Amino acid sequence: MEVYLCTISLQINKWGKEKKPDWALEELIPQISPLGFDGIEIWGYHLKDRTEDEVKEIKRLADSVNLKIGVLAPYFNFTESSVSYQRSIEDAHQFIKFCRILDCRKIRVFTGGPASAQATEQDWQQAVNGIKEVCQLGEKDEIFFVIETHDNMLADTIETSLKLIKEVGHPLCRLNFQPATFLNKDPRELYNQLKPFVFHIHASNFDLAHKVTFLNEGQIDYLSFFQFLRLNRYMTVSYTHLRAHETSLHL
Repeated sequence: MEVYLCTISLQINKWGKEKKPDWALEELIPQISPLGFDGIEIWGYHLKDRTEDEVKEIKRLADSVNLKIGVLAPYFNFTESSVSYQRSIEDAHQFIKFCRILDCRKIRVFTGGPASAQATEQDWQQAVNGIKEVCQLGEKDEIFFVIETHDNMLADTIETSLKLIKEVGHPLCRLNFQPATFLNKDPRELYNQLKPFVFHIHASNFDLAHKVTFLNEGQIDYLSFFQFLRLNRYMTVSYTHLRAHETSLHL
């Protein structure tokens, strides 16, 4: 199994409205390199407003410390409005360019809200159309768009995740399975239902108060889940509540 660390892990304010990076990638990569991870998943805001020349320098820096760049994680939102839809398409163009530079073949996909139980037919149509469109943009470079299972979005249940895959109907559309979306359920059983379409896994864990924990300390039994996977998948530690070097000790 290749294990990546998402650069949001070192972000102090992970969920605030103002998505302003606390450190640049040029500062983070040297911190991550000694920790034993195979590579990084880059939080979208760590690439915001970066020029192509700057991204080339980031690639050279990552290569110099033997860190692969496995996934890019922008914040698409196809459902909120026509403006957010168009912005997502523009972001897709930009991140595909970054993928070429960074030798990366996966882009994480958020559909936008609301939760599937409250979604309208228009929400579904916008999400499906948007994901189809970005997949078509990625065809030349064979870049996969992995829909993240996530609370308060259309892919917040097993059924709706599969529905999205079916309705998009594009070979570059896959899933980013996040077990923490389904607390109190056995991730092995859930994974089996999604297995043909899972192309990446996001690992995070929470205690009963829904506070972030190390992977080996929360409600999800990741040890048995990883043993079940037989080490043949790609996985990102998406975030924890402490520093990256402490996170690496708990894997």
